[in-house]
Amino acid sequence: MKKWDIRDNEETRLSLDETVHLGGVVLAEAFTPSTVKNLYRALEKMPGQDERKKQERISRIKARRRGSGAGGWENLGYVRRQGEPILGDGFADPDLPEGVDAVWMHLHYPVPSIAVLVATFTFSETSADLSKILGADYRTQMRDRQLHVYGRFSRVRAKLPWARPKFYRTGHSIYGVEHQKREACEELISRYEHECWNWLAKYFSGRFTEERIRNRPAMRILLTKVSRPFVERSRPLAPVGLDHAWDAWSCSEAPGWMLNFRNWPVDEQRRFGVLAAARRSDVAKEDRHDEPEASAWHLTQKFHDYHSGLMVRWTLMCLLSIYADRLGDLRDRAATRRRFDGSVRKARDLDNFLLGDGLDASTVASEMRRFAESLERFRYGVVEYEQVDDHSSGEFAAGEGKRGSRYLKAFPKFLVRRVAGSEGSAVSSSRPSRSELSPALRKMLNEQSVQLVNDMGAATDNIRASAELRQAIANTRLQRVVVLLAVIATTASVVGVLISTLWS
Repeated sequence: MKKWDIRDNEETRLSLDETVHLGGVVLAEAFTPSTVKNLYRALEKMPGQDERKKQERISRIKARRRGSGAGGWENLGYVRRQGEPILGDGFADPDLPEGVDAVWMHLHYPVPSIAVLVATFTFSETSADLSKILGADYRTQMRDRQLHVYGRFSRVRAKLPWARPKFYRTGHSIYGVEHQKREACEELISRYEHECWNWLAKYFSGRFTEERIRNRPAMRILLTKVSRPFVERSRPLAPVGLDHAWDAWSCSEAPGWMLNFRNWPVDEQRRFGVLAAARRSDVAKEDRHDEPEASAWHLTQKFHDYHSGLMVRWTLMCLLSIYADRLGDLRDRAATRRRFDGSVRKARDLDNFLLGDGLDASTVASEMRRFAESLERFRYGVVEYEQVDDHSSGEFAAGEGKRGSRYLKAFPKFLVRRVAGSEGSAVSSSRPSRSELSPALRKMLNEQSVQLVNDMGAATDNIRASAELRQAIANTRLQRVVVLLAVIATTASVVGVLISTLWS
């Protein structure tokens, strides 16, 4: 082993008294007007309850989803493995993903047009342990070796093993110890997360099931034994994203829990990702748990009860971003000019969009805009987070005046902007007030809703007018061809008559 590998392994090796465990993952599925039928079908087929209770639950949900109904939530119980004891609402499923002890499910409907299912998967203490990966030794690797040949047929000559080019160059990528640990941790967590998504899609197939897994909202729960996440600078915790973070949030109502909204640690792999973490002793003490180190079962269950409302608000923002992307793709395709423009196909695509995501986006966005108008209504039932003290100055103060994107990709930048503790209150000039998460989420959701409503109206009107115009042009061309064919047919018949007359 090289000396730099020995040094990096020593600096990034997890101490023997520390443990890092993936306690669970929180997944969210949205049921819009075009996919709500899948929710009713899933509730009817859901085992563990008699038919009368199922129909009563469906009737309550339909009443809540009406325009005059108020928001609320339903406890769908929990799921355990076959043979495990079940108390209250719940059922056993032998097809639970490997390492999952239980699944806790709540169904929320913040606005009439949408229902959000929040499912928290609890992992066993031994299945999702990241300590072994963080404590192992790795060697620097060279990957992605490439040979670039200059001259004619360079690509072909670069692949011929007997070729001896005169001018060439080589290249490769170097993956160090910390990078390999990050890859190993991400591979393990992604495998569990994908299995949980597949299980959820089997029972509850909503709008996010149509997207790739990287575009679905997910929150990972990491538990440590000694170190406080996001606060202390620690290279051993860097591969799992628990190193010191400038955009971390601390829970003020359930002390000990921390959030980081950055897509850790590789942005390309997860678009909508939140990392929740806590030191076991901190949250166990606040929960008045008898054990000094609470189990993942206990902590994830409490986390699900406290944070489902927050997960729903963040999921609404993710859904609006998906709608904005779909609208942008449709707008770009409509503006593309081809040799054969395919007016009928474009009109059919527009019709499918207007009856699917277009109708959903128009209805959902307008209702979300009304939902986000009142801070008191928006933060009802939502656990509050505050930006930690040592992050309220320095770099973030310098970027206070910068304006970010209106969509979710700039979400971390938006969160660091100063938001007063209560709506309409002034911020002290001597010391900035600590940013609160709920007002930031509400303002961001309101801006997204307004922008999406405006973009939907403008884009659909323009695309519809363009499709109608192209269809009219196609009809005119068809009429010209028909007239030309009629003239040719008439001419041919006249010529035929003249020839037959002359021959006779």
